Amino acid sequence: MLTDFVVASIEEAAAVSASVDRRSAWACFESKGLDNSTLAALWLAIDPSVDASALEGEAHVVFSGADRNGPWVFELPMDFVRRLGLLPRDSVLSVAEIWVKSPESSHAGWRGSDVVPAIKSLNEIASVAIQNKKSLLLWMSL
Repeated sequence: MLTDFVVASIEEAAAVSASVDRRSAWACFESKGLDNSTLAALWLAIDPSVDASALEGEAHVVFSGADRNGPWVFELPMDFVRRLGLLPRDSVLSVAEIWVKSPESSHAGWRGSDVVPAIKSLNEIASVAIQNKKSLLLWMSL
């Protein structure tokens, strides 16, 4: 699964989906395998009281390609973006340790220290979205 996190408006979702070089047009964090289910588990690691289950389904899809293999563009919930963007640096490792133990992540065999760079990158891109008063979009494709 290819995944990119893009700071853009919902109105730009089709353009985000069609772009072959999202980094040239938008603030972007490119990754692999950080799908919406994995992100729901991260959200729960940040805030165990949240109901992150809606993020796992199609409720947040704002654009879908014609192919059943995608691409898809999701708008990440603003509460998740805010919590991610405001995550204190000194809590990243503890969040990482919880995240890697989730059912969505445990199959990968990651250790907390393995995912710290991803959490830091997500923290940075979420901060950019907050500062620019834009959405944080998740582009996914098989």
